[in-house]
Amino acid sequence: MFDAAAWHLNFRLAAEELSLTQGAVAQQVRRLEADLGFQLFQRRARGLALTSIGRSYHAELLAPLELCAVCSPGFSEKVAPITGLEDFARQPLIQDSHQLWYTLFEEDDIEVHRRMIQFNQTALAMDAAANGQGIALAPRLLVDADILKGRLAELWQDPGSNQIGYYVIYPNNRKSNLFLETVVDWALSEVRRGRAESGTPQYQSELE
Repeated sequence: MFDAAAWHLNFRLAAEELSLTQGAVAQQVRRLEADLGFQLFQRRARGLALTSIGRSYHAELLAPLELCAVCSPGFSEKVAPITGLEDFARQPLIQDSHQLWYTLFEEDDIEVHRRMIQFNQTALAMDAAANGQGIALAPRLLVDADILKGRLAELWQDPGSNQIGYYVIYPNNRKSNLFLETVVDWALSEVRRGRAESGTPQYQSELE
């Protein structure tokens, strides 16, 4: 969201690009500024302007979001064929504190017909799915290894979730920082290695 807002210098245009509301983009940018402890944009009457600190940051792609619906291999054999999001509305669903199921259902105006199993942590939701308690929704980055091991089976992937992703964000200082460069390179190589092992297509790293 920061990347899109920095490109357009406008929350409304960034929201249109990401198929989100303007308020959602503005809220997430404010949260990012609070987490970093720096103001990234100057809010103006006719748009935005990057601060000097905002210009020094750049949104390097770690992995696309790629939301996947997963369950245990045994549970997958009992599920009717999945052709779209609405097919999950009557299934036993598991979600973590991100409440991704609710978000997708609300966006498509789909009514949920049964209570979901709720966990505070993604890891616990994945454990419940692996134990056959229902279907969980999580980014591919977090489930690729379990799918490869046969612990989880993929039922469906949200086609709209590839437009956003996880980014490594760090200050672009003029002086070389070996420690920072080593950490960033390690993070990127770990994701690429995992995708190669799982047979997931690779992607090009993007810079702002």
